[in-house]
Order: sequence, then structure tokens, then C-alpha cells
Amino acid sequence: MQDNVLDDFGDLSLWSAFASGEASIQISPDLGPRGKAMRLDFDFHGGGGFVGVRRLLPLELPETY
Repeated sequence: MQDNVLDDFGDLSLWSAFASGEASIQISPDLGPRGKAMRLDFDFHGGGGFVGVRRLLPLELPETY
């Protein structure tokens, strides 16, 4: 089976973080079990909201996906 690596986390500037309400989030580089990784530090500051990260990827899905 061949691994399909979508991101090696070499350039975290390609990712964007977003938060709502009182929440905050920060992206940082880190080390994973097989090399570079992305670390997400988030805090809801005792309130509500949500956090997330996103990145556009050059991924083609089959027509029947």
C-alpha cells in the first residue's frame, strides 16, 4: 500500500487558523513520530466558541466520490 502524503508540514504558512467567540488558536511547528508536525494550541478562555484550521490542497477526487 502506498502512502498518499497531502502535507509534510514543512511550510505551516499554507495553513490558516480561525476561532469564534472567546476562543483563540495558534499554529506552531512540532516534531511528530515520522518528522515534522503541526501543533495546535487553543484556549476557550472559560467561554464558548470553536476553533479550526484549514488549507487548500491540490487533491482531485474521483467523479463517484
